[in-house]
Amino acid sequence: MNSMNLLSKLSEEERKSLFDLYATYSKSFARVKYVAFAILGLVLVYNLFFAGNRYTISEYNTIRNTFALTAAGILIVLIIISILVFKTQATVKKELKGLASKYSIAYKPLKKEFNAFIKSQAGGVPV
Repeated sequence: MNSMNLLSKLSEEERKSLFDLYATYSKSFARVKYVAFAILGLVLVYNLFFAGNRYTISEYNTIRNTFALTAAGILIVLIIISILVFKTQATVKKELKGLASKYSIAYKPLKKEFNAFIKSQAGGVPV
């Protein structure tokens, strides 16, 4: 049995368009890693330079407020990236559903085959 049995029913342009959409999804999904590194960096900076030292109340409040604002900024960026990831994922799923109905293919097997192909070829995350 061909590993791309259902995907081979799609035209070359449609497969290319679908894989391009997936590439956009994969890139936006990878941006979450950068935010995770920023959070780890924030914790590292705090622990290396500020934790365990004595400060006056005003210095302590300044340090606390600076780190709270930085953490809030990182959280906002994480939320924005998450929204973009979910929108792109929904676009890929919508495209798969449209192609499944266009070619009278069941959606779930097509999605399963697409995910298996992406994982085997690009090592990417499923949609």
